[in-house]
Amino acid sequence: MSSRRADLDAIRIVSAALVVAIHVTAAAVRERAAASELITFSRALLDVAVPSFMAVAGVLAWGRGPGAGGWPAFLGRRFAGTGLPYLAWSGVFLVTGHLMSGRAYPDSVESWGDTLFLGGAWYHLYFVPLVFMAYALAPLVRPLLKRHPTAFWLVVTLACAAGRPLLPGQIAGSVLLAKDVSLLVRYTPFVTLGAWFWLREHKAAPWLRRWWPALLVGGGSMWGAQVTGAMRLPLPAAASFGYYLAISAALLGVFGLGAWIAQVAGRSARRLAALADLTFGIYLAHPLALVLWLRLAGTFAPGRPLTAAWFVALTYAVVLGASWALARALHAWKATRWMV
Repeated sequence: MSSRRADLDAIRIVSAALVVAIHVTAAAVRERAAASELITFSRALLDVAVPSFMAVAGVLAWGRGPGAGGWPAFLGRRFAGTGLPYLAWSGVFLVTGHLMSGRAYPDSVESWGDTLFLGGAWYHLYFVPLVFMAYALAPLVRPLLKRHPTAFWLVVTLACAAGRPLLPGQIAGSVLLAKDVSLLVRYTPFVTLGAWFWLREHKAAPWLRRWWPALLVGGGSMWGAQVTGAMRLPLPAAASFGYYLAISAALLGVFGLGAWIAQVAGRSARRLAALADLTFGIYLAHPLALVLWLRLAGTFAPGRPLTAAWFVALTYAVVLGASWALARALHAWKATRWMV
């Protein structure tokens, strides 16, 4: 099986585009735009975009395994490809926050630890430590997962649904650590689902290719009903399991859609791969593009420009395009390629 998958590339591209939309709509909400509609839209996007990214991480670590050199070599490759860019962009956003809003630099060892290792430099960087936590668990999890993938996914999902509401607000005195652990618990079932898909693809692919539209529509409808409040489950654990059931069904539909895309991509598979290679850079850079664009827009249109729906759409297009251009420029130059 090829190490490069057009279906996974497509999922990464769509997920990155959705994450940018999440943060643009969140900025619009802060500007008191059409708040109720945008909040619902943003929550819906968040509930599908991050699980998609985590499912791809599950394929890479918990499904495929470490590859050449074993787990130490795998973690080293992941740190070089993900950890070093994360640290560099943490520095970029620390400086950005200080210059543009007077945000103070960390003033203690503990706050530096939260900032650099727990994603505290900017609001979107929490995701990278989260992925590394999943990578670190891979040597322990994969032997169990390989033996009983379906049972393992079900047990993990039930445990996370029941346990997440009970997690403390601080761990070792750190709110950020507690947040990251809580998010890891929230998204671990989707990491497991990605690994399950990889390990059971030979059995799952035929029915996914047939039923992926039903999975997308059914999971999406159930998920939408929960987001809008049309479906209310009485207990926190039941609501959590309903969330996992809906998003997991939708994600299986996404995998089936990806398999269909891989079949029809043909020559476009190379273009998908080239764009997918920039998705991490787009993810890292897009808040910088958003901040700079809103600062520029505020100069020429004082007040609250994001109260206009057309400006929200324009902001999304500008931020996505600028983030892609910056990631492409950094990737094209050998000295900065490691940053994306």
